[in-house]
Amino acid sequence: MRNLKVFVALFCVAIFSLSFSATATAADVNIDEWNTDSTLYDVLDYSTESNCAVEYAFLRVKYDRPSNRIRLLFMLELSSFSVEENAGVTMSVNGDEKITLHLNGKAEYNKDKYFAEIKSISDPRTKFLCLEVTLGIKQGIPDKVLLDFNVYDTEGVASNTYSIDITEEADEPDTTSQTKKTEKSTKNKTEKTKAKTSTSATKAVTAETTEETQATLTADENKNSETRVNETNTVAIIAAVALAASCIGAGAVSFFRNKKN
Repeated sequence: MRNLKVFVALFCVAIFSLSFSATATAADVNIDEWNTDSTLYDVLDYSTESNCAVEYAFLRVKYDRPSNRIRLLFMLELSSFSVEENAGVTMSVNGDEKITLHLNGKAEYNKDKYFAEIKSISDPRTKFLCLEVTLGIKQGIPDKVLLDFNVYDTEGVASNTYSIDITEEADEPDTTSQTKKTEKSTKNKTEKTKAKTSTSATKAVTAETTEETQATLTADENKNSETRVNETNTVAIIAAVALAASCIGAGAVSFFRNKKN
């Protein structure tokens, strides 16, 4: 049901735009400007009685907080169209004082609290009428805005009272960039961790290799030392044997000489 209402609303807005672009009686209101950056509210459809010639109604809202102004566009489809200057609107914000504006220049509101003006654009042939209202709240736009209003048809007859919460919607936080930042940060941390782990592993491998090398060198040194000791011992033994042989040889020669004599 909600989707159907949104579809009907957008369809009617499209009709309004085409109608006013083709045969508008005034150029004070720029309909194309309202097709973007504004919030659409459905007010009245054919199934509801308005108590006047208004058969279909939509409301578009824009906020201008730096100047404390709310811009309102009442888009009306009428069952009959007579004198445009009789049309207008009466409204109040959060149940405060009423503000009444008519296209014929009649206006009733507290100028110490508000600034208000009204413009229009219409197509009598298709019985479409748009009322653009600029409402300035001198004390500042409240955080919550409940608008009560009546619209007047081209006979000057007021409609039933309608109430709509037109509080400005807060912008949703942009989580995409934050998610990207988080993913990037996580990726960087992961890469750093991997690099650190790789470095640690490299250091461990290097340390292990160094230890193995040192152990090998130590073993080689010990082996060389043992070899040198063995070689030294062998040389000493050979020298001792040679010396003993020399002594034995000399003794034998001396023995035979003495025996001969």
